[in-house]
Amino acid sequence: MYSKILVPLDNSELAEQALAHVISNALAHDAAVQLLQVVDPADMTSPLLRHTLELLQNVGEPDRSVTLEAWESSAREYLEAVAVRLRDEGVREVDVEVVRGNPFELIAERAEAAGADLIVIASHGRSGFGRAVTGSVADHVMRETPNAAVLVVRAKPED
Repeated sequence: MYSKILVPLDNSELAEQALAHVISNALAHDAAVQLLQVVDPADMTSPLLRHTLELLQNVGEPDRSVTLEAWESSAREYLEAVAVRLRDEGVREVDVEVVRGNPFELIAERAEAAGADLIVIASHGRSGFGRAVTGSVADHVMRETPNAAVLVVRAKPED
């Protein structure tokens, strides 16, 4: 039923909770998997992210373009490591892609471009004010992706 599964990840353990569903669907349908991470330049205002990247670069205040490149490089390394895990579980084909822009727009766009017929995405389960401020990427993907089924996995925070 499914031939290509798109999996947006964000380097979080919560997002990785979707991987068990990805593996079972990929194996059941002999489907290829496309791992995707969207590097959003708007997130560069996050003090935690900037501090982490500064430590990775071992410099003081980083140049914004260098920081974005470092973030993209780190994202690609992360996705490659996840791809190895999926291949070790028996998934026949796993590709990785890192794109720069708005996740709300790019996940649906990349799903269409890749010919994905299933998107498996974790929801961080925000509600109330947090959801009103940040929105829900999973919600947006469900509304904006007409040619693919969307499996939303409600991620459970680790205790």
